[in-house]
Amino acid sequence: SFRKNKDNLNTMKISMKLPTKFLILIVLITISVSTASSLQNTFHIVIDPGHGGNDLGATRDSFVESKIVLQIAQKIKTILDKQKDITTTLTRADGSGLSLKKRVLLAHELKADLFVSLHANTSNSKSVQGMEFYFNSQIPKSLKTSPNIKLNAKEFSEALFTAPTTTEVITKIKADFEFYDKTQKSLLLTKTFKEKSSSEEQKSTIKRAPFYVIDHTSMPSALIELGFISNRREAKKLASEEHQNKIANLLTSALL
Repeated sequence: SFRKNKDNLNTMKISMKLPTKFLILIVLITISVSTASSLQNTFHIVIDPGHGGNDLGATRDSFVESKIVLQIAQKIKTILDKQKDITTTLTRADGSGLSLKKRVLLAHELKADLFVSLHANTSNSKSVQGMEFYFNSQIPKSLKTSPNIKLNAKEFSEALFTAPTTTEVITKIKADFEFYDKTQKSLLLTKTFKEKSSSEEQKSTIKRAPFYVIDHTSMPSALIELGFISNRREAKKLASEEHQNKIANLLTSALL
């Protein structure tokens, strides 16, 4: 399971050509991150049923993504709530909507250990089927260019040729390490989900994409496309009680 395997990542070696004092700082950061995590009494998981409110998500006939993912999220919470050392929170517990930013803020306010966003897919092809597991993009959100930032020639020159201070270097190293740590654990999470859900009948793949909720959360996170509503056969399965219970059990087995 993800919880049993994630700690192995903390022993991975970091090969960087840096001064000794910076390497020491990295070690201290590693220890502080691991210690902070271990001091928590419970493991907090935030389950995010995508869409909601006026945003129905993908639809086909009577099949509605926002409704289906909420039903599955509630089933997952019911199973996880039986675990004494796990706390589970849904970003929305009913048909109401919530902005992407508020979903991320909620996870941060709760100091969640894990964030899992549930969705149902759609395609122009009615035959496409299967589950898809996404983890964050390759570029840390702090390094992505903001369209609101504009530098004049002088400011650009100063930014380009001014040597960073020690504090700035330390901050950058810490941010890079946290991003690397989150990315590795998010990848492990998606791999665990895939292993638990794959079968001869169920096709599943792992992909990387800059979805807002998995790019802007600081904890390990994954976005799961549970199936294709555009495929009528799969849409019927996603709406059925039996298949929803099956998905909920598969996903929770990957977490426990």
